[in-house]
Amino acid sequence: MSLWNAAGPLQVGRFKDTGAFTGHWPGAADDVRACDGVLSAEQISQLAAQ
Repeated sequence: MSLWNAAGPLQVGRFKDTGAFTGHWPGAADDVRACDGVLSAEQISQLAAQ
C-alpha cells in the first residue's frame, strides 16, 4: 500500500490543473465530511444514520 501525501488544502467542488483552479462543480454540496483515515463499514453506516 502506498500513501498519498497532499501538498495543499482540501478542495471540494473544483480541481487544480496546470497551477490554476478549474472545473468548478455547478451543483450544491450538502453534508460534506472529511476524515483523516479510512472508515470501517460500521463507521460509515453510523455516519449515514445521523
